[in-house]
Amino acid sequence: MQARGVVERRWPADEKMQAAIEHRRHRSPGFATIVRVATRIFGRSHDPAGGCHMSKETSIDHVAQNMETYDSIAEHYYVTATPELRAWKEESMRRFATFLPGANVLVPGCGDGRDSRFLASLGLQVTSFDLSDAMLRIAQEQDPAGTYLKLDLRDMAKLRGPFDGIWASGCLYHLTKAEFAQCVTTCKSLLSKGGALYVSMKEGEGERYEEMLGPRYPGGAEAKALLHGRRFYAYYERDELLKTLGGFDLLAERRVEPAEGGFELWLRKASSSAV
Repeated sequence: MQARGVVERRWPADEKMQAAIEHRRHRSPGFATIVRVATRIFGRSHDPAGGCHMSKETSIDHVAQNMETYDSIAEHYYVTATPELRAWKEESMRRFATFLPGANVLVPGCGDGRDSRFLASLGLQVTSFDLSDAMLRIAQEQDPAGTYLKLDLRDMAKLRGPFDGIWASGCLYHLTKAEFAQCVTTCKSLLSKGGALYVSMKEGEGERYEEMLGPRYPGGAEAKALLHGRRFYAYYERDELLKTLGGFDLLAERRVEPAEGGFELWLRKASSSAV
């Protein structure tokens, strides 16, 4: 994405509202802009036809619950960066880079910034965001020159594109199915002509909260000892996922072998896309 700014780290403790963002980007290397980020989370109601039978209050709660969990486990989340999983993800990111029409990349749900740092090492201009204060602090500490914003996945439309690529790894399955469908539309609007989208999603059926880590969760016994908390997930069958990703052409796909499996897809914004 266009040249990087530095986000002013002012995230009050009482964060209940999501972001009015002023984000000015410049292509000149080394140029830093100071961006003030005010955050707001807006209540939403969801269309039951989209597969989400949740009240407005429940919808807000699933995001708040996830952020409570990620804030509590952030300092120990490094245990999930196993050599096997990082090698797999880094190969996926190199492949993603080959599909880009330019160098400007957005990383939603960046967590502790591990993928953002690797993408930057490939020569890409990276802007990242997350909603967890604790994760963002770690990302900023480990990458002081990087651009990290506080933003809800559901409010991506507040960002200014275009981006040549969106790397959405391990985050969009925290949205309800209705929210994910809207997010796909937003991704199309943010991408440049021929822009690339990467997503990794969980395979299965339904939407639910989970507390217990699966037997293949990265980090093994150490993760199970340290990473406690309730998180919301949505699961997809392949055909359902591809249908939701309408307006994108499928470039490549594979099942994720390390960790708990699922799909990873590389896509390109279709030339016929109306968005």
